[in-house]
Amino acid sequence: MSQQQQTNETILLECLNGLLSPDLHKLAEQKLTELSTTMPFYGLMLCQLATNNNANIDIRQLSLIVLKKFIKEHWHEMNSPQEKEQIKSLLTPSISDPSSKIRTAIAIYEKTLTDLDVESAVFESVVISLIEFLTLIVSKKNKAMFQAQLPQIISITLTFLQMSDDSADLYQSDPSQFLEQDDETSYTPRSLASGLLASLGDVYKGDVLGLVYQALQSFSSSWRQSEASLLAMSVLSSHYINAGNKKYFDFAQFLERLYSFFSDANSTGEHSDILQGRALHCACLYSSGVDKSISLPFLKLSVNILHQANQPLPNKIAAMKAVAAFNLSSHLEFIPTIIQASVNLLLKVTEDCLLVVLDAILLALRADTSVDHANYEPIIVPPLLQTWTQYANDPMACEAMNDIFQILCKSQGCYPAIIDHVLPTLCLVIENFDKPAYLGVADRAVSLLNLILSNCKSNFDAPIFDKILAPLINILLSNVNTAEPVEKNLITATLTILPIFIVRGHQQLGQWTYREEVVAHLSTRQVLESVLNEWTKFHGDIQNRLDTNISTIALGKLMCLNDERVAKILVDGTLMVPPQLKKTRSQSRNSFMSGGAIPEKWTKAPFYQKATMVILETYEMEILDQQQKINDIDKKLLSNDDGDENQDDQEYDDDDGEYDDDDDDFDVDNCEFEPAEDYFDLIGDDDDINLEDDFDPLAKEDPYYNINLVDCIKDIFKTFNNSNPLLFKESILPIIKNKTPQLLN
Repeated sequence: MSQQQQTNETILLECLNGLLSPDLHKLAEQKLTELSTTMPFYGLMLCQLATNNNANIDIRQLSLIVLKKFIKEHWHEMNSPQEKEQIKSLLTPSISDPSSKIRTAIAIYEKTLTDLDVESAVFESVVISLIEFLTLIVSKKNKAMFQAQLPQIISITLTFLQMSDDSADLYQSDPSQFLEQDDETSYTPRSLASGLLASLGDVYKGDVLGLVYQALQSFSSSWRQSEASLLAMSVLSSHYINAGNKKYFDFAQFLERLYSFFSDANSTGEHSDILQGRALHCACLYSSGVDKSISLPFLKLSVNILHQANQPLPNKIAAMKAVAAFNLSSHLEFIPTIIQASVNLLLKVTEDCLLVVLDAILLALRADTSVDHANYEPIIVPPLLQTWTQYANDPMACEAMNDIFQILCKSQGCYPAIIDHVLPTLCLVIENFDKPAYLGVADRAVSLLNLILSNCKSNFDAPIFDKILAPLINILLSNVNTAEPVEKNLITATLTILPIFIVRGHQQLGQWTYREEVVAHLSTRQVLESVLNEWTKFHGDIQNRLDTNISTIALGKLMCLNDERVAKILVDGTLMVPPQLKKTRSQSRNSFMSGGAIPEKWTKAPFYQKATMVILETYEMEILDQQQKINDIDKKLLSNDDGDENQDDQEYDDDDGEYDDDDDDFDVDNCEFEPAEDYFDLIGDDDDINLEDDFDPLAKEDPYYNINLVDCIKDIFKTFNNSNPLLFKESILPIIKNKTPQLLN
């Protein structure tokens, strides 16, 4: 027992003895009432005295009486579940106490505590429901309804922003669980209160800003209320910044006060690490409203926290969020530390914090454009790839990791090391694409491999062909040879990556070990029929320009070969409407509820006719695209001629600084955004903005990318007519006349 605990127990015993004295009874009662709200573990110490068989029976009974009063008045306010559980664990065995009076009293208390726990759960549920209800109905349309009650609503909201002792304990014992519980999307009174405060700020604006800042001034200096104050200031930071410096408070003085949380005097206080993490995050949100000389120390603090191995995980996450508020391109000296510290956390954080870590790496890489990222490849790629294997099923995490790989791959110095790092893992996934462990992951593995190989400017070595091309071809062949079709996403990803081998490895392709085997397999009637069927069925799903051009021209060339084997093949023509879909709604519902599946059924059509339909649909889309480009140019010319006739609306009234509530609509043309070029350092160079270049960097290098597809389609049908006029007249010409007669002109 610590010295403080011994002192507290002595004080408590003196007060209990005072209750036995008529002269001291009133004074002792007042002192106990005071201790019930100020003494740590007051209830637990009373319980320990009451269940101590060696203590005086009168003191034990008095302890139970005082404990009963404390439980009734403060049980719901006790923020420490551990203390509650300890009280229960002490009382339960004492039901068999030698004293009958003690046994009876404890039995009653046991029952009281069990009703109270139910009440506590119900109370939290009611609080959550009320906060959700308020958040739902608070809007500009209902603004007047709650205007008079706004001070009370804010006061209650700020109360529920306070962190519980349970969360504070998690901060130390299980930081990952703390971060998950403290996330703004978690379903707790605290997180919901944070959302309600944000909604109040959006609706009431200046009224809320003034009331909140005024209410926070009355908060005591306890760590819990200080932390809640910082959270409230963080939630409303954008509103305070928009209102302007010194409208409600001086931003510079506020940040200086936040910096004091990191002084030696404040670094040893109760839960100082929690307060420091919250202060750091709050400071970064206000950094844009102060001079750089005031905000820069917080960037240095953030980097130091990331660098220190003994810092709690929540503080490191807060430091990463803080770093994101600064323009790192002006502080390149910090980037190596940020990258190394972030990489070290990749395999330690849970999925709730993973995106924050990935974003920190991405931000640092984008800011550091002055050096070759090859220096970072051995630091980032191995742990990043290991993280990818753990979160390959998470689309958001995969997208963030692909962005990091994309930036690294733009530095040719990363090759061939990056291929050597990723090849074993990705090939393992691709080779076992049909195994349960890799279902839904193989397509992402192929897409990542596509990203890495497509950015490589040098030709591929023969080992790459043997390791990669064979399993990719196997995926396509498995779609024909097995009863269960391969996932469509995987087929699409595989077909997308194959052109890379033609562009980067055309010399090795002719000498590829498995070439003859694949060609012989594709020449069989069954396989050829399946390939042509899938090709014509999914040609319309192709998204990028290069692949559309290549697929269309290849179909046309295949038609013009006049190969008898191709002419005899039937493919899926038109999707038929099943009889089940022609039923009444009640019949369809009954069929659905009984689990009845509706299989796809297609008509059959000769390959030449289906290929013609597919090519004509592409022709129509190209004509529409060309017309749209012309219209866009015309609109741009007209808009430039008109000039800028409208002035930007001010968000605040110059007289009172309040928001302008008259217009509820957001005018994207008249909003006060910074020029786009100010953000280029955050999003990378111009190539990052071109989505097609991002996903297919080889596109513009290919001669087929910039061809006039409309003219090519016309040439296809001219060539077909010249080579086989009879078949053209009987099978192709009627389709053209019916679908796109303008093509004949």
